[in-house]
Amino acid sequence: NLRDANVRVNQLLVLSEWAQNWYDNYKSQVQPSTYSGYKYTLKLITTHLGSLKVKDLLPIHVNSFLDTLSDLDYSRSQIQKCRAMLIQILDAAESNNLISRNPARMAKKLRNIDEDWEDSTKDAFTEEEINLLDEYLPNDLLGNSIRLMLYTGIRVQELLALTPASISEDGSVLRIDQAIKTVNGVPVLGTPKSKRSKRTVPIPAAYRNCAMFLRSNGGKELIWTKTLKQSLYSVGSFRRRY
Repeated sequence: NLRDANVRVNQLLVLSEWAQNWYDNYKSQVQPSTYSGYKYTLKLITTHLGSLKVKDLLPIHVNSFLDTLSDLDYSRSQIQKCRAMLIQILDAAESNNLISRNPARMAKKLRNIDEDWEDSTKDAFTEEEINLLDEYLPNDLLGNSIRLMLYTGIRVQELLALTPASISEDGSVLRIDQAIKTVNGVPVLGTPKSKRSKRTVPIPAAYRNCAMFLRSNGGKELIWTKTLKQSLYSVGSFRRRY
């Protein structure tokens, strides 16, 4: 058909080259932390499919790639990220008339894995476990930070970006307007995950003492700050302490 006739076939263009081109041009469309995080997913795609010519890529290749990730015990989330990124990369190839159809959109679902995932439930603390944590966590910056996350639902990235001014004097309210993000392995201060993530969070009366402890005992600029050169505290460092 006419669409197929207009395809600009580059006989030598391999997927790794086109994927890198797509990645380089995608930078302006996302936040730096998101762009940096895409590197790992891109590497998985190019490692397994990168040597194939773009014009030769078929749905069966995509199916085989996703099956391989499943066999290697990659998480559902990571496999979904690979699938989604591959669709975007090949959508761009289709838009630029390098291929007539996107083979990633025609690939079959991983039926056996999807069925298993449909039966799975999210892992969460039970009420009994929350009570145990509340009882045995120490009365220090770490313990009260974890209590605050449990009872307000704020993310670690948001906790690490709190300032004393983020917490009201009576500990009744948290104001979330920034978050710690990781760009090329380095923590940076930025905006929350989305526009809706900027919010005011009420704190239950029984846990306002935790918020006031953080306000009084944390750093002067950021509550969580490494003392060496007042550097930002990373999510990884916090989790290791946890």
